Order: sequence, then C-alpha cells, then structure tokens
Amino acid sequence: MNSNAMSPRAKRRRRLQQRQTVIYGLLILGLVVASGFAWLTYTGAIPSPWTRDFTYPVKIETSSESVCPPEGSYTVEFTTITANVYNSGNQGGLASSVAGSLQTAGVTVADYGNWPELLVSPGQIQAGPQGVIAAYTLKQLFPDMEVMIDAREDATVDVILGHLFTSIGSAEGLVAGTAIEMPAQCVTEQPATEQEPDDGEVTEEDPAQDA
Repeated sequence: MNSNAMSPRAKRRRRLQQRQTVIYGLLILGLVVASGFAWLTYTGAIPSPWTRDFTYPVKIETSSESVCPPEGSYTVEFTTITANVYNSGNQGGLASSVAGSLQTAGVTVADYGNWPELLVSPGQIQAGPQGVIAAYTLKQLFPDMEVMIDAREDATVDVILGHLFTSIGSAEGLVAGTAIEMPAQCVTEQPATEQEPDDGEVTEEDPAQDA
C-alpha cells in the first residue's frame, strides 16, 4: 500500500505499531539475556557478582574482668579513634546502624558485621593496651558495656553489641579532655613478669592459672 495514499490516521497507527514492535522486541531480548545469565549463574558456569564468602572477625582472647583505665586519664577526640562494630545478637542490620552513628560522631569505622559468639549482655568494648583510653572514650556512648583488654598491639577498638543492647548514646555535649572515672570493679593490666621462687624453691607454673 502506498504510504502517500494512506490517511493521516492510518499513518499514525502504523508509526505506533512500529514503535511498539521495537519496544516489545527490546523487552523480550532483555528477558532472554537475563534468563540466560541467571541460568549460567545457577549452574555455576559463571560466578555471581553479588555473593561473597560469609566471614567472621578473628576473635582475640580477652580478659575475664573489666580493665581499669590508666589513673588520671582523660577522654580523647572521637576523630582519633578507629573502631570495629560487631553484632552478637539476632537483630539484623544492628551493626551497620551503630557503625553509622559512630561515623556521625567522628569515629573511623574500619569494619562491621557479625560476631561468632552470643553475648547475653548489653555488650563489650574490647581493646589492647594501646586502645584502653579510646575504649573508655567510646564507653561514654555505651555506658552499660564493660571494657575488656586483649593482646592486640594497635589502638583499634571493637564494639561488640550484645543480645541485651538497646541503643547507642548521644555524642552531643561530649568533649575530649573529660576525666575518665574509675569503675567500681576493674583490674589493672600489668605486663607479665618473671617471678622468683620463694626460699630458693623451684616451683612449676600451673598452666591452668594462665588460661
């Protein structure tokens, strides 16, 4: 049929049909490609771009009692602290949410995720000897948590959210240079020293006491 002889209405209908043919063709092609990609991913022919290995942080052995802050110590700027946030409970997205709040306060969050053990408590703050003051600075935001010491050599701090954790405190009004209060119960961490036997007797150290 000669297009010049077609009425304006017929011409519009023909253009509409051509446009619909192109659109439907592209949609069908997209579905075919997506289906093929899904099938290849399902069969393992190609790796999925969204999956990754599920990992937990390496757990460092900690003290069994809360560690005391250095006598006469003061809080530091949140911007000088690097922390990791881990969730030991079953509330999804909690570590990510708390990590965001810490970042808003100025803390550098290096990692967040799940913790391999369940803490039936509000949680713990863990740090090595170099990070105790930073840990007590963060404790202002987590007043119900105890500060535990471990053997790490850097100043990073782990905030482990327990099953009874409710919410992070507000950083408003908290300033560096605030005197850190000594907890009612805590132990002073001292470097291990070699003890001399009493009265010249050679004693054997009980490994169980070091655990």
